[in-house]
Amino acid sequence: MDEKIKNLILKIKLNIRITKVFFLLTIVIFLINCCVFVSSSTTATSEVITSSIDGDLDEYDNNRIFELSHSVLRIGQEINVNNGDVLQLILYDNIYLFEVNDSSKEGIILNGLLNKTVIVETNVSRVVDINNDGEFDLEFRYNFVEDNYILLVKEYYRNYSIKGNYSELFDVIVSVVNGRVDRNSFLTVSFTFYNFGEGPSLINISYLIKNESGNEMYRGIDQKVVYTEESFIKTFDFLNLVPGDYTISTEILYGENQTATSGERFKVYEDLNDNNDFVLIIFFFGAIVLIFVFILIKNRINKREDVRNNIVPNIK
Repeated sequence: MDEKIKNLILKIKLNIRITKVFFLLTIVIFLINCCVFVSSSTTATSEVITSSIDGDLDEYDNNRIFELSHSVLRIGQEINVNNGDVLQLILYDNIYLFEVNDSSKEGIILNGLLNKTVIVETNVSRVVDINNDGEFDLEFRYNFVEDNYILLVKEYYRNYSIKGNYSELFDVIVSVVNGRVDRNSFLTVSFTFYNFGEGPSLINISYLIKNESGNEMYRGIDQKVVYTEESFIKTFDFLNLVPGDYTISTEILYGENQTATSGERFKVYEDLNDNNDFVLIIFFFGAIVLIFVFILIKNRINKREDVRNNIVPNIK
């Protein structure tokens, strides 16, 4: 009887050890899965300027997106546009979206994705009340020059400039915060502008994204007054780029046609969520295997204990 009690105690202890091992392995797999999930997402801290287009832009994969800030619209911006290009105009903290359609020598049609449609004839200015408040807000002018379609967009009757009577010198640094992005996630980039001149300067900024073939996929245009240093983080969450290698760069124009540029490469992968799903599948099947191994070991131990219990009484 004492021998049976001892065997039972040993059996219980062994089962407890196996259960602990199984539990620890389960925790390890779970932690690995959590680490992979966390590594696939990036959080940026700082002032975030978000550029977003509502809706699915899959149909615009081969076309460009032009983002014009309010400060740029004040002085006006000429754009070389093609059919299918998308204009994102930021005016009075509102975003207005247009798709370029039917550009020809006679004129151009701007289909409003979330607002009205604008028809502009060649060499004729068209002013628009974009927010339906009874006052004109935007002016469009369209020209066809040497087989290029040039569209001028500017805020109506709002034009200003800042000029300094002193030497100006600038530098710019671009740094990709999350160099690994997927087709459906966002790209976060840090921009820093250094003013080494003798006073504040007005700079015109172009944000460019090009693919590995050098084709321009995105152009954003902005304007800032920089005194000594200006840093901010810009989030691009509507690019919908196909997997591949890309370059994000910025070009600034200041002073007497002086320029400064900087850029950095980044890579677009397939949907990173697919990797998380794959890890979850591995975790699920791994748990099943562990349970199976646990049951198998337990059955073998039980068989050995049964054999031992049968042999011991016979010896006695």
